[in-house]
Amino acid sequence: MAERDIIGIGGSAGGIDALRRLLEGIPADFPAAMLVVLHIAPEGPSRLAEMFQRHTPLRVATAADGVRPAPGSIHFAPPDCHLLLHEGRILLGRGPRENRTRPAVDPLFRSLAVARDSRAVGVVLSGRLSDGSSGLRAIVRCGGCGIVQCPDDAGEAEMPKNAIEKASPGLVAPAAEIAGLLSHLVREPAPPAQPVPADIRSETRIAAGRGVAMAPDETTIGRPADISCPECDGPLREISDGGMKRYRCRVGHAYTADALLTAIGEEAERALWVAIRVLEERAEVLRRMAKGSGGGNLAARYTSHADELDADREAIRRILLREPVAGS
Repeated sequence: MAERDIIGIGGSAGGIDALRRLLEGIPADFPAAMLVVLHIAPEGPSRLAEMFQRHTPLRVATAADGVRPAPGSIHFAPPDCHLLLHEGRILLGRGPRENRTRPAVDPLFRSLAVARDSRAVGVVLSGRLSDGSSGLRAIVRCGGCGIVQCPDDAGEAEMPKNAIEKASPGLVAPAAEIAGLLSHLVREPAPPAQPVPADIRSETRIAAGRGVAMAPDETTIGRPADISCPECDGPLREISDGGMKRYRCRVGHAYTADALLTAIGEEAERALWVAIRVLEERAEVLRRMAKGSGGGNLAARYTSHADELDADREAIRRILLREPVAGS
């Protein structure tokens, strides 16, 4: 039977410290490859590989397209690319953002489930919201193994808590103890492979964005949700993923429920700040019109309208700043 030979690791806020503690316990003769996604800014080069090389004897690099991950190597997702495994090689996908980020953890984990089925291991570390939960569940569905950092040990417990609740991983441990678990897992035979469900294959193709053909029906995954995508305003479809609700639009932007709620809240705040700017500009134009009207009733009407806009602007500003609104 084949051994577990590929490990996906994902984290966000607090994930750097957790990964450091994990890697410090990995031996030099580690017989598997690691693919790592940490949420990073899309601009500029990543120095994660350089940073972590100081904490491990394994070979560390920023992931490159087409490379075949070798035992004893660690590959970090570069900025603004999904890190995927396709036909045994790294594929840097430019597909739509998931959970408001690219790279995202879910696409990596799904690709490992497709490429390695029961030989894959997924590890979720510290972070906010729930990226990684759906992908870890995909690995478990395909017979692979899931490990989650103990929430009490994480700098940010939300991501581990969601992964435990939604993906039902077999193992939960502090970051420093995960190294020992991995060293044991990669030296034992993997269980029999499970058939890869069609939905996992479909969502992996979407994340690739290129190099992997997308089936015509993959723009209609799930059922209509009557909610618009915060990124492109397209209609979202609701996906039932076990006990988890997720959302994906026609062009592929994807969200867990909490990531969608956060994105909608940010969209609402942006809209309100735009409304304040527009109201200020309209009031300014009205006052200039009043000055140029020669006075009288017309000037008074312009000024009165400008005052009303000022009052509306102030009410919106108080809402944004969570201050009491007059009359409430």
